[in-house]
Amino acid sequence: MKKWIFFILVLAAVLLEATVLNSFRLFYAKPALVFTCVVLSAFYLDLGPALLLALFAGILQDIFSASLYGIHTLLYPVWTYLIIKVTAKMSLENDYLRMGLAAIFLLIYDIFARLVLISLGKPALALGIFLRITFFELFYTSAVFLLLSKFIRPTVSE
Repeated sequence: MKKWIFFILVLAAVLLEATVLNSFRLFYAKPALVFTCVVLSAFYLDLGPALLLALFAGILQDIFSASLYGIHTLLYPVWTYLIIKVTAKMSLENDYLRMGLAAIFLLIYDIFARLVLISLGKPALALGIFLRITFFELFYTSAVFLLLSKFIRPTVSE
C-alpha cells in the first residue's frame, strides 16, 4: 500500500512541477516536489521499492522537464541509495530533522547537477543567480517537505 501512495504522489508531483508550479515561481525558483517525493520514499520505503520509485520519478521528470535528458534518471536512484545508507544508522523521528537533512541533500544535488552540466559543456548560470535560485528553492522545498511529511507519516505508518 505504501508503494502505491508514493507512486501516485510522484505522478502528481511531476504533473504539478511541469504545469501549475510554473505560475508560482519566486525569483525563478519553485519547490522541488519530485525530489521531495524521492527523499520521502527513501525515508519510508525499503531499498528496492525506493530505488524503483526514484528511477520512475527520474524518467518522468526527464520527460516533462527541459533540463538535460537523463540527468534525473541517473541521479535520483543514486541519491536514494545514498540517503538510505546515510540514514540507516540515524534515528529520524523528528520532521524538522528530516527537513534539514532533505535540504542538505537538495543543496548537494543542485551543486552536483550544476557541475555535471558544466562538465558536459552546457552553459551555466552565473554564480549569484544560481545561489539565489538555490536559496529560494531550498526555502520552498523545505516548506513543502514539512507539509508532505505531515501528510505521509500517518498514511504510511504501520
